[in-house]
Amino acid sequence: MTLKLGLRNFQRKKRSNKMHSTSKNPSFYVNPSRMINCRKTKDYLEAQVLGTNTYRVRISIKDKELSEYCSCPAFANFGGSCKHVAAVAAAYEKHPEWFKGFEGIIRKLQNTSKEKLIEIVELILNSVSEARDIIESELGNESDRAIEYSKKIRNLLTADSMGENSVENLYRRLDSFFQRARGFFKSKDYMSCMSICYEIVKGCLSLDDKWGSTEIFPEGFVSEVWDLYLKTLKEVKLSKAELDIVRNQIKRLNNFESYLFDQEGVYPGEAEKILGLV
Repeated sequence: MTLKLGLRNFQRKKRSNKMHSTSKNPSFYVNPSRMINCRKTKDYLEAQVLGTNTYRVRISIKDKELSEYCSCPAFANFGGSCKHVAAVAAAYEKHPEWFKGFEGIIRKLQNTSKEKLIEIVELILNSVSEARDIIESELGNESDRAIEYSKKIRNLLTADSMGENSVENLYRRLDSFFQRARGFFKSKDYMSCMSICYEIVKGCLSLDDKWGSTEIFPEGFVSEVWDLYLKTLKEVKLSKAELDIVRNQIKRLNNFESYLFDQEGVYPGEAEKILGLV
């Protein structure tokens, strides 16, 4: 089943009123001011829906079946489809241009000469303040890149730098690092993946602790990063030195108050079980 066919079936199911009641009347959210960071790949649609909190929605094809996810409480408590999932499906049906992403630009770049690409990069370097750091990081080897990303995450989440970053911009930048962690997982560079995930989780818990807030980050974001950390931990074969690194990471996370774990859905004990420490 393709994503396009799966979404057709989804809309047909919705119109036949067989979906859970929480998925009714999603049109309120089909608005560019209430649905942001929309993107589409071959296998999934993803967006953030601005409801009571900011909720992460993903509709994907997995094992030839349509899979839905939303970080909202209704989805977690009742299962099935919620109004945010239905809204993303409806938005794609009515406004597919919201989800275009960069595929068209990438195709053009693939057919562009080396000289023209260098000219474009120079233009970006002169126009975008963060471009130089990004390009230099990407040109390094994988372990160097992971170290650099971890440093940037730590700097981003310090109290002194927070005044320079709106909450939305902070989340956007953290999510970009999370996507890099996913890339490391796919390339089987597991320690780099875990390093980035750990820095995000630790930094977010620390910021929650300092600000005493439950609404700094979109609901489900930190727990999703933690889930990737655990998934990676199950895959990796640790050397003695790497095991010591992971143990120290878990030890530092355990220093936070337990209510923060409940708040963000992060439980260091899960990692301890995987390692056989409990």
